[in-house]
Amino acid sequence: MPHKRKAWLQKRVKINGKWCSRPAEQVKNVTGVYVVCHWENGQLVRRPVGTDLRKAEHERNRQIIILNARAAGITTAGDARHLLSTAVSEYIAFLRRRRLTDKSVTAIENILALLPQKYLEDITQIAVAGDFVDKLRAQGLADQTCYDRYMKVVSFLKWCEKTYGVKRVVEMSDGPQKPKHSGDAGTNRDPYTPEQLKALDAASSEEERLYWKFLLMTGAREREMTTCEWADLDLTGRVFHVQAKSGFTPKGKRNRGVPFPQELADALQRRRAHSNGSTLVFGKDGRVQRHIIRVLKARAEEAKQNPDDFFLHRFRHTAANRWLRAGIDIATVSNWLGHTSLETTKLYLKAIDNKSRATQRKVDRVWKS
Repeated sequence: MPHKRKAWLQKRVKINGKWCSRPAEQVKNVTGVYVVCHWENGQLVRRPVGTDLRKAEHERNRQIIILNARAAGITTAGDARHLLSTAVSEYIAFLRRRRLTDKSVTAIENILALLPQKYLEDITQIAVAGDFVDKLRAQGLADQTCYDRYMKVVSFLKWCEKTYGVKRVVEMSDGPQKPKHSGDAGTNRDPYTPEQLKALDAASSEEERLYWKFLLMTGAREREMTTCEWADLDLTGRVFHVQAKSGFTPKGKRNRGVPFPQELADALQRRRAHSNGSTLVFGKDGRVQRHIIRVLKARAEEAKQNPDDFFLHRFRHTAANRWLRAGIDIATVSNWLGHTSLETTKLYLKAIDNKSRATQRKVDRVWKS
């Protein structure tokens, strides 16, 4: 281990297509980023200082002076540092003031807990864009999940920069690229086919079949479904009231009512008879369920379907598609879906029109010999 008062230079370079760190003097002619390294409290601290050798040497010498001063018991400007744990606590309080849901706040708190550094100033680009992302991938998380969690860390560091003046060491472009999905829930508005729904139901339990039925027949978003309380349901008038309550605010802060068929009302009545006094319709041990998507993917796989074709928002696409095909006017459907813009709902009309039999007949006539 190098002497505790010593700082040295490494260089982050790409060799044979892989990023690695080498002593700076060994890779002078290789393009890369210089990193000032030193030991502190038994932990190796790496601080990127750019691509200029002269600046890097200056930063290394400055670090040696700081280390020598600390060893002599002299307080330096560099000692005015910020505890990561304190910064996280204050950031979480900030998020709660912004009225993020408990689910979102808890998820962000768990993500930031993966950062091992003691001080904000110890966080480096390599620690976040490299080590942190590698840790996520080692857990077997999907590319989209890794990207989302990396983005939350970058947002936290951006807030720290504004709040404490600690320079942000990473940008979104430094981390994993945003995955491109052919079946992305935000762009693919194709509904489930009857065959897909039939296969899913066959692989699901009675309780799970009610999950899918509710999502399909109300067009509810995942959070609207999992936080649904019996007080939100008018089982006689057959209306689902999506409304603000403790721990939940509708998207766009728009309350709305969505009618549903007698078939769903009857199924909900049977469930209520066995609810044991719980206020949540789909709660688990009195708490909001967190992993409905995992259940959906697992059942799709058991049904010998492609799990990538199954996502919760697709039930919503299917509801919109069926409502519009049944002749319900677009303004009403837009209100039931809780869209803030009619343009969003019109996307479903385009998807329907492109695949309608009338459109197919017109195309056939164009190319008919």
